[in-house]
Amino acid sequence: MATTKTELNWQYSPPDFFEAQYRSQTDDYTLVADGGTVLVTLLTLSDPIDAGLHKRITQDVERVFRLQQVSVHRPFTLNAACAGW
Repeated sequence: MATTKTELNWQYSPPDFFEAQYRSQTDDYTLVADGGTVLVTLLTLSDPIDAGLHKRITQDVERVFRLQQVSVHRPFTLNAACAGW
């Protein structure tokens, strides 16, 4: 079966860390955080994922969580990313 998309996902807690689904998009990917899962979908198929892009995405995800933490004043746990194709 042909690969059609490249995704990275993270699990986080608490699952209600965001009051509503968080969504953003860059030139390289879309990011959705909802219900304890962050899903990043690359706009261009990549297998393997370029190390520099992976690092930048991880930093962006961490930044989103730190900014949300300032807003909600709650701790969070963000697990390491898993890649899927």
